[in-house]
Amino acid sequence: MQHPPSVINSSLYIIRPYTLQDEDAVYEICNKTCDDGLDGTDIFPEYPRLVGDKFVGGFLTLSPDYSFVIDDGDGLCGYILAVLDAKAYLSKYEAAWLTEMCAKYPAPNKSDGSSLTPAEEIIIGFHNYKRYLPANLYNSLPSIVRMSLLMRVTDLSVPKRMMACALSALKANGSTGAYCEVNVGDKHIMNMYTGLGFLQIPMLDEYSDEVVVLGRPL
Repeated sequence: MQHPPSVINSSLYIIRPYTLQDEDAVYEICNKTCDDGLDGTDIFPEYPRLVGDKFVGGFLTLSPDYSFVIDDGDGLCGYILAVLDAKAYLSKYEAAWLTEMCAKYPAPNKSDGSSLTPAEEIIIGFHNYKRYLPANLYNSLPSIVRMSLLMRVTDLSVPKRMMACALSALKANGSTGAYCEVNVGDKHIMNMYTGLGFLQIPMLDEYSDEVVVLGRPL
């Protein structure tokens, strides 16, 4: 016997293409989900756009055509951003976005030997950026995706629908698969992607030991 659900979700979710007017809201969602799905705004009080600049700014600026947002009636509550061709995107990222970020956020001077703050670690990452896109990854999974949802989204069909939008757009334009990068400690985010059919991709030793690559063929 199947029992009725204990909670009935009556929210009406609307998924639509990203527009430039959504940028601030997407940045805010990024801040509110950057701590393994939880609000990390207080971690970077001195740099309110730093996390967004790291995780979503490049997508929104260089690949807006494959970006989608979702509205639950109370405002935007999530996004999924995608890149059709990772190699072409990363070339633009290095030439344009990364150059802009290094100018915006000067490298911290730690000559006194003090530890880096979480914000400074991100800033150092801009200045010490190293592209890693091995041929075996790119040849089978040439696209990139990144998705975040606020915790108020409890309908399990929502991430499936959002991912379907992005992957359908990628596949329609010739992609054979997509991958994403997840910090090893982000168990909630990892579970979200694996629940959507993404599997861990074995990487070479020189890839960051702090990041897991998950992929899904199309």
